[in-house]
Amino acid sequence: METLNYVAHQMIDGAFLKNLVTLKNLVTLKNLIAKREIKTN
Repeated sequence: METLNYVAHQMIDGAFLKNLVTLKNLVTLKNLIAKREIKTN
């Protein structure tokens, strides 16, 4: 039972980190698009 709990926590932590990375990439992408729009205007 203890092992199952540990695995579940690892999976949750992994998913959380993955979401943070995705979020960071989205923000970076948004900033890049914003910069490009400023250049074209």
